Amino acid sequence: MVKRIIALLLLGLMAQSGDVLAALTASVDTTSVGPGEPLQLSVRSDREVSGEPDFSVLEKNFEVLDRSQSQNISIINGAMSRETAWNLTLMPRAGGEQTIPSISLAGEHTRPIKIKVSDTRTKPAAGSGDSIFIETRWDKPSAMVNEQRILTIRLYRAMDTGSSSLTEPQSDNAIIRKLAKDRVYETERNGRRYKVNERRYAVFPQSPGDLVISPVQFQGRVPSARRRQSPYSMFDDFGIDMDAFMGRGKPVRVWSPSMRLQVSDIPAGVDPDKWLPARDVQLMQRWEPTQPDFKAGEPVTRVISMLVDGQPVDQLPDLNLPLPAGIKHYPDKPVVNEQVTEDGIIAIREMRDVLVPEKNGVYHLPPVSVQWWDTQAGKMRTTKIDEQTITVSGAPASAAKSNPSATTQPTPQAATDRPVVSPADKAAASALQPSSAETGVTRGRNLWPWLSLLFALLWLVTLGIWWRTKRGAAGRPVQKSPDVEVSEKQTWQALLRSLQGGNAAEIETALVRWFDSRYPGRSISSIGHVTALLDAEQDAALIDELRKLERYRYRDDSSGVYQPRALKPLIEQWRKQQKKRKQQQSPESGLKPLYQSS
Repeated sequence: MVKRIIALLLLGLMAQSGDVLAALTASVDTTSVGPGEPLQLSVRSDREVSGEPDFSVLEKNFEVLDRSQSQNISIINGAMSRETAWNLTLMPRAGGEQTIPSISLAGEHTRPIKIKVSDTRTKPAAGSGDSIFIETRWDKPSAMVNEQRILTIRLYRAMDTGSSSLTEPQSDNAIIRKLAKDRVYETERNGRRYKVNERRYAVFPQSPGDLVISPVQFQGRVPSARRRQSPYSMFDDFGIDMDAFMGRGKPVRVWSPSMRLQVSDIPAGVDPDKWLPARDVQLMQRWEPTQPDFKAGEPVTRVISMLVDGQPVDQLPDLNLPLPAGIKHYPDKPVVNEQVTEDGIIAIREMRDVLVPEKNGVYHLPPVSVQWWDTQAGKMRTTKIDEQTITVSGAPASAAKSNPSATTQPTPQAATDRPVVSPADKAAASALQPSSAETGVTRGRNLWPWLSLLFALLWLVTLGIWWRTKRGAAGRPVQKSPDVEVSEKQTWQALLRSLQGGNAAEIETALVRWFDSRYPGRSISSIGHVTALLDAEQDAALIDELRKLERYRYRDDSSGVYQPRALKPLIEQWRKQQKKRKQQQSPESGLKPLYQSS
């Protein structure tokens, strides 16, 4: 009885925890601001919702300066999840301790967040005056080597300026990347209204110690005191600063203070070669086709994606992808991508490897893992793809056609070059011979010419089979019949028609059918099989365009018309090159082998 009660309590707690994980969440970029300084509020929901949260509860303590909404769709291990985010710029209406109240949406509520508004007014940078000044802020005061830190730079202007420019922060000991677009809003400081330009940067320190970022500089022109007496003052009503446009006005330069950050070294006991500080690391694997049927000699594409939240692509580690003996592989060049957000950088690397098992059996693909430092938890973690077991059975159709033992072999010829008749041929000949009771001298003489003709025909048939088998055993291409040639031309015309139409699904189907007609000995059923037949160096442009078509086909928003402007000339050029190579090949030359990895 006690065990049942405990089980029910555990189930209740699990249900409650699930609700908490799926609840509406709220976060801010800082919990301490000065008077007249804005802060960023982000409200997120991991469910597909209609409408938006009730933000009217904020109006009592905060002024909403800006509001935006974004949606993010991600697919992890085949499961699709949606996240909706509302980003607001808030200005506290008073000093002291303020509270962002609970925000509700569809029966879910966020937790209240306390904000401390300091009474100390931020002083402008030295020499900047009260009209124009620059402020800087780190998201945290310290970092570890290669750990991402967010640097915010705000330019305050109480007057219009022309010919304006703001330099970028620089450092010899850090990688600095600009995040998203500038945010522009207005705020009040020291009783004056300012227009604020805010920029955010991701900074990655490269060595321990005191990181110093050089000051940024604002340069522009401000209107002269007697601007209203200018002959161009008529344009003021239209918001056009003609003094600045004509290169007039008083030039002004403003510098920010130096930006410093304390950087600590890699923790003791951690391998520097495996040091990867990040907020999250994910490894994902998929196969093409989705549920492959592994057969000896047939290619299957394995795609492994690595996602790192908090690092640029050039800092991602190389993954070790070992394979057991008996599997050949043909890796493609990795495809990298960066997603730049207001909160930092997310790097993605996709590795494609065409695997070709050499024979039947059970193969164990070793696990794939990456070690990384969890910057939020402050400890090492390991993310991995578990060991994969694949069973290779059967043999591809090409193996049966190209294997001499699978075809009819002629018996070796005698020294006289007369064909040796097979037992089946002898049985057919004996069936045409009359019985001994009916055999006479005259009938025997009339039958022998027909038997000679039959033996001659059987000899020609056997010689033809021997000649075709010998060519197959030597690895030479078998001449296609007229029907096969017509089929290749028909599929080519169908591909050209699909390229004119622009439908991505029809283009993919026609492309696979055309390659399948060109290589009847291979089982081609996907774009991955097509790219496995191409040369990674000579056909790099065509492979890249096929990858684009593949990504377009299987992304979530695949509706619409595909634009095959680049694919059509590339595939036409490839076909012409193949025809030219075929004409230059001597009759004795064999098929070009698959391109192997070095």
